[in-house]
Amino acid sequence: MISDKLASMVRSATNRYETVLSCVLHLLFGLVLLPYSLGAALLFFLIDRRLQGQNRAFKPIHALKSLILPPALYTFCLGLVYIQGLWA
Repeated sequence: MISDKLASMVRSATNRYETVLSCVLHLLFGLVLLPYSLGAALLFFLIDRRLQGQNRAFKPIHALKSLILPPALYTFCLGLVYIQGLWA
């Protein structure tokens, strides 16, 4: 979100520069924990641009679902590993 705001403030007459600047800022912010966060930043940039192109309205429930899904999936997988450990 920060990179998108910075890119929109600096953009010129065309959207091409805004997209390139947003991509560069996403990748710079993704350099925090090199290979993992860089890949995640690139994936986030691609998904963000795809969703912006669709011009869909997102409600707060969508944000809540996207925040709950990763920890729920992690907990599910951790439970599977735990159950497998009980049977070994």
